[in-house]
Amino acid sequence: MAETDTYKTWLDSLKPGDLVATSRRFGGYDFDRVQRFTKTQIITSHNRRYSRANGYAVGHRILRLEIPTNEIVEECEKRRLAFMILNTSHDRLCAIPQKELCAFVDLLEGAKKE
Repeated sequence: MAETDTYKTWLDSLKPGDLVATSRRFGGYDFDRVQRFTKTQIITSHNRRYSRANGYAVGHRILRLEIPTNEIVEECEKRRLAFMILNTSHDRLCAIPQKELCAFVDLLEGAKKE
């Protein structure tokens, strides 16, 4: 119950320009910014509409606004790194900063342990 109250308080506190995470249909998250409000909806910069009452996308019962927690930000960064590295030719891998390659290796090692 407290989680629901926290979520509702967060929804009510949103203002234009705030960063939000948006759930994706097949898992994962995207980031978006609140652009404006109507009486019943929150409209993001990608022109997506969400209910002010419960945070769900208008017309959907799966897609919803999420609080952009550190875990969500980290998950998105891992997906971005994996996509970038897996879709890069061998020649171009040399141009990727070592810090990002190390982060990807850490991601792979973490996946092996699970």
